[in-house]
Amino acid sequence: MPSRTPPDTLPAKLYLLAWDPDRQRLSHRNDLGYLLRGAILADLSLRGCVRDEDGDVRASGTKRTGDRILDDVLREISEDRPRRWGAWVRRRAGATLIAVEDQLAAAGVVTVDTRRVLGVFPRRRATVTEPAALRAAVRDAALGSRPASSVSDADAALVALAATGDLRTVLSRRERKDNAERIEACTARCGKAAPALRKVLTSVKAARASAAAAGD
Repeated sequence: MPSRTPPDTLPAKLYLLAWDPDRQRLSHRNDLGYLLRGAILADLSLRGCVRDEDGDVRASGTKRTGDRILDDVLREISEDRPRRWGAWVRRRAGATLIAVEDQLAAAGVVTVDTRRVLGVFPRRRATVTEPAALRAAVRDAALGSRPASSVSDADAALVALAATGDLRTVLSRRERKDNAERIEACTARCGKAAPALRKVLTSVKAARASAAAAGD
């Protein structure tokens, strides 16, 4: 039987935080793969498994985390040529989204329904068990009165990633603006992952806007 206990990793938590309980759907699904890749890099950084070396991501020794998704990416980083942080955010983002979704489905906190559009194209629809306690903890880390320095590294990283990814399921635009200094303090503890994610999302959105304008 599924455990209904999600993996204690940043990508798993960020996926759950992307669930919009009002609309009963995932927020920003088109970009969610990039957010999860950023979360993986942030998680590996916090665990001391990767480091920055002149702008490239490098594995730190042969340490492993015990989580399949994290370790698969760590193994790629160890065996591949040096790549920039943004390259690892972009790399296999779609496959990463599916892998995290399936991992959470196996844990029993996500239900995935796969259908075919026009009888040909597969389309996945996920239903998520509301992560109310997790959302409350991350919001408290971003908006609470306690010093930002007292927020755990993991919660600080989730604040940074949610703000960078514009996840309004966690923080509204007004809340991000009103608490920009505190969010920036959390982001500074996230290493290179959040800035790299921001650059990738900016580039992706610009490319989409350009393609839309060209199609008009």
